[in-house]
Amino acid sequence: MPAQINPEESELLYLVQSDDESAFRTIYIMYSPRLYKNILRFVRIEEVAQDLLHDLFIKVWDKRHTIDPQKPFKAFIRLQKTWYTIFSGKLRGKEILKTCFSHNIILFNRL
Repeated sequence: MPAQINPEESELLYLVQSDDESAFRTIYIMYSPRLYKNILRFVRIEEVAQDLLHDLFIKVWDKRHTIDPQKPFKAFIRLQKTWYTIFSGKLRGKEILKTCFSHNIILFNRL
């Protein structure tokens, strides 16, 4: 059974697809807290989770023209596999490793 989408979300997604930044901000406000919690649970470092969340929404904005307003936003994120792509790219980069290393030193020094 396909996921149901409420009319308000459908309209917002249509507006986002049409380059409406205000609608995009509304989608961000609606979804960012839950996405942030999920990302934080995975990476366990607030700064890294915030960076990944912002990268995720940058990628969403870049791909906004491929959004199907008749499907839930969650489906768009899953279909794009955006989270995996962003995280795996950052994990291989030195940026996240340096951040993790510095946070571990700070935590270790507090013991």
